[in-house]
Amino acid sequence: MGRLIPEDFPLSALANDAERRVVEAFRDGLTDGWLILPDVGLTGNRDYQLDLVLLHEDWGIVDVEVKGHRVQVRDGAWFQAGSRINPQPLSQARSNAYALRGRLRAQVAGLEHVDVEYAVALPNTTEITGQLPPDVQAPQVLTAPLLD
Repeated sequence: MGRLIPEDFPLSALANDAERRVVEAFRDGLTDGWLILPDVGLTGNRDYQLDLVLLHEDWGIVDVEVKGHRVQVRDGAWFQAGSRINPQPLSQARSNAYALRGRLRAQVAGLEHVDVEYAVALPNTTEITGQLPPDVQAPQVLTAPLLD
């Protein structure tokens, strides 16, 4: 079981049911070597809100952006209910991951070369229709069956 940090984090404080479901899926599905940090804010020149950060001593750090809507991919772009999602989910996750990476590299001794991976969790999407953009790898997209 993944370890929620802080251990008494109130899941009811999360923005929506989709975020709660994803946090619960990681908490219940990962081993206890994983730390789960929901709702991480970074401030500075620009503010960032990271839905979920996963940390593991051996496997590293992953920023997970949660999107509660059902999505489609057309011509390399993400859509919800026929409208283009802005910002694009993986772009948002990448931006957040790079912000976290920059902060860690600058402020934590010994982490000058740390990398932060990124993914998108889609707990209400059972499958992706359409071809993923060329810069997106399938393991970066976590649909409902993978979260279950």
